Amino acid sequence: MDDALLQNLLSGLSLNGQVVSSPSTAASLHPDGGLSDAYSKSFHPRNGVSEYDRQKMVEAERNERIMARKQQLVELGQSRGIHYVTYGGEDHLHQIMDLITRDFSEPYSIYTYRYFIYQWPKLCHLALNADEKVVGAIVCKMENTKSPFGAGDPVRRGYIAMLAVDKSERRAKIGTALVVSAVESLMNYSCDEVVLETETTNQAALRLYENLGFARHKRLLKYYLNGVDAFRLKLWLRFPPSNREKSSLAPAQTGQATQAEEDSTATVQNS
Repeated sequence: MDDALLQNLLSGLSLNGQVVSSPSTAASLHPDGGLSDAYSKSFHPRNGVSEYDRQKMVEAERNERIMARKQQLVELGQSRGIHYVTYGGEDHLHQIMDLITRDFSEPYSIYTYRYFIYQWPKLCHLALNADEKVVGAIVCKMENTKSPFGAGDPVRRGYIAMLAVDKSERRAKIGTALVVSAVESLMNYSCDEVVLETETTNQAALRLYENLGFARHKRLLKYYLNGVDAFRLKLWLRFPPSNREKSSLAPAQTGQATQAEEDSTATVQNS
């Protein structure tokens, strides 16, 4: 399980539109042009690095690549007169509603928007054009869910509820920029994973999310009112809490065991 999760953590959110599928290819996508020798060697099982430290390095590398990717997208937006903000009030709310109503196959009431945006305003990211008009929006929330890795280890989950971009601005990578901004915010709130649902027929959305490292986690039959199935997509941001806790104890336990063996050996030799 750890190897598969490590591979997923190092996948996606790449530079230059590439998707990383293994630690060995991650080096070519580092913001500095490549991982340092010390970093890449740290994954070798014989170098003495604890599992806990290895996991933290993987998470730190993912964070760096997210920030580098976000900066690229912000600069691209600026070249086209687009800038990014978080939710700023009722004027934004009505523009978000208009945008999503035009784009989505299912209608939402104003209470649905208020449920998400009023409770998690910092998880609502917007793209504005030069006229301060909302041309892109992503709406998210957070929740604690039961961990599939064992009882007593809740997972902090980020959920992308809505993503929409004005058709006139769809070549400016606004959707990608909004998802990356949302992922960054969810990471800052210590989320372990991000999930969402999208229609199985929406190839553009699937391509966008999968290029950012999301994996198809489950197929939901007739999920939408129009009878279309949905894919539940998931992006793992951190190792499971149970793994982190157990791994953090490993170095100390190993050290104690080693010391006990040395004491035992010394006793035998001295007797």
